Amino acid sequence: MVHNYLCLLYELWNVNGFLPNALDKTMLEFLVKDYQKIEHNIKHIEHAGEKALGPRFNVWANYIGFTQAQTALKPITFKEAKQINRWIYPIELFGHLRHSIDYDSHRTHLKKNFFRDIHKDIIKEVNNNNGKILVNYSHEGWVGDSLFRSFYEGIKEVNLNPKNVILVLNDITLLDKLKTFLNSNDINIDEFPIIINYCYYVTQSAGFVDVENKINYEDYISNKKFKFLSLNRRLNLQRFLLLINLYDTIKDNSSISFDKDLVIEDVARILNKIEFPNCLTESDILLFEDAKEKLDKLPQNSFIDTTELNSTTGYNHQAWSPFKDSWISLVTETSFFHQNDFLSEKTWKPLWYFQPFIVTGRPYTLRYMKELGYKTFDWLFDESYDAILDNGERINFIIKEIKRVNEIPFEELKELILNNKETLIHNHNLLEKYGNNRKYFEEKLIDILNNNIDFVYYDLIKEEKTYEIA
Repeated sequence: MVHNYLCLLYELWNVNGFLPNALDKTMLEFLVKDYQKIEHNIKHIEHAGEKALGPRFNVWANYIGFTQAQTALKPITFKEAKQINRWIYPIELFGHLRHSIDYDSHRTHLKKNFFRDIHKDIIKEVNNNNGKILVNYSHEGWVGDSLFRSFYEGIKEVNLNPKNVILVLNDITLLDKLKTFLNSNDINIDEFPIIINYCYYVTQSAGFVDVENKINYEDYISNKKFKFLSLNRRLNLQRFLLLINLYDTIKDNSSISFDKDLVIEDVARILNKIEFPNCLTESDILLFEDAKEKLDKLPQNSFIDTTELNSTTGYNHQAWSPFKDSWISLVTETSFFHQNDFLSEKTWKPLWYFQPFIVTGRPYTLRYMKELGYKTFDWLFDESYDAILDNGERINFIIKEIKRVNEIPFEELKELILNNKETLIHNHNLLEKYGNNRKYFEEKLIDILNNNIDFVYYDLIKEEKTYEIA
């Protein structure tokens, strides 16, 4: 598919190669002066920056997230870019975007704006249509009014042509959010950058294919001991609620991991009666009534395959045995109360291991999966929870459904799941297909960036273009 290199313009270089673009000046100074003192591999910039300077200095520095088509990416200097008229100036950020672009406390002006750190000569070249700026935020979600407004104001502040700026985001309801933002703020789409929706973790299922190769259905569907599998690393708001409301009910027929020492800051502040996070409504707050007393009744921890929960992350840290031993996964996604609508590896893992699941995540998670061709589990759970927008109502519905399914006798539950063998195999095979097509999607993105863009919005995984937004 790819016939040319995608030239990536990096403004600054050192003896190790290029440095990430649009760096905070503190991070830049660290890389120039102190980086080699603690790290010796440029690939670990993101870890070194966060370790030395704090979480807001976490940078993603790995070729716009590509893992299969890196040979088609060609880093170039500004001098080389002057000889051609088709290049991309990549800006890669990691973690919450507010660390890089954000408003003051009154939401009146941008106090941080990484667009300010782009050299004026590069902005001039971009405005002369000689190249494009690409902001890659496909590894996270956090797409909402604040993000859109920050981008809009940030680009406007430095007088960039918005049609030469491409935002690569990751959100299962991105087009709906974009339409709402533009209409509610009376902004014309021509004043806004190009949007590409790249739901990154859909294709990262290749992580399973690379590690496990093909696994057999029969090997994973026999000799199971538990009804439920509940994997919990850091206890965020939704995992905490499920744990205190379900542990006593399901503990005897479930495989559960958690450690009470790993509560996130939001939960800790609730337990210490300091404050409730802004993402919770008044009705949500009622869910945490007597939370500390309920937590105190639980054991300090529960481990399945490892005691190192805090360091267990991502695709390549999964153990197969917990999935082999249980029938159903209780998936708790990265976000539930926060408007962070992306699907991480947590949703895809059970599918690889032929498991049905119920997901404590954002609204329309199942709708998006169906749009990609997956089959969900309405033969096991009442999946109307997927369309419940009120977070408190949705999590209460999910808790009730888990309790209901828990009442199904073990052998009856086993028979129900075995009778839906075709669904489980279909999902596994489709996950493998998306994983094996990872290079295809990366090359597809390269082709798009190397040619004239005629759309205002593009869904890379669905391969659907939107040409105008009224």
